[in-house]
Amino acid sequence: MVNDGSSVGAYTLNLVVPPKSASEVVRLPTLESTRFLQDLRSDKIKQICVLVTEDECVADIRSAQVFADNERVLSSSSACEIVLDEKTRIERYTSQSWESLKTNPLYKDLVEFWDVFPESVPCELPKDKGTRHEIELKPGSKYYVMKQWPL
Repeated sequence: MVNDGSSVGAYTLNLVVPPKSASEVVRLPTLESTRFLQDLRSDKIKQICVLVTEDECVADIRSAQVFADNERVLSSSSACEIVLDEKTRIERYTSQSWESLKTNPLYKDLVEFWDVFPESVPCELPKDKGTRHEIELKPGSKYYVMKQWPL
């Protein structure tokens, strides 16, 4: 679904030969952000194509995609994890271990930011402990005063 300014409709773009010039990109149909979010949440949008310029990052991404295609690390499937059988889940887990990712072109970036990714993702926010903090910085002072009070 896209909005070309006069009407809203579905357009099929030929992704085999993406637009290469700025004038071709500007002529592509557009979509309002609110409509995009609605369609994305209602599963009307099946695929998103991001057009970027050729640079070092794109080369890294392409090489990572080639690696993923060869090693079957990434999947564009939207299948739920519950639907996958046990063998497939184990294969995916082992294919994404640190040892198997050493051959990935983006491995150095993964290692650099390894502490950003948690070991396990919590299914809910931590419980509120009922304490609020306020920090007051005095102008020209190196010290601060912290007030704490229970709810």
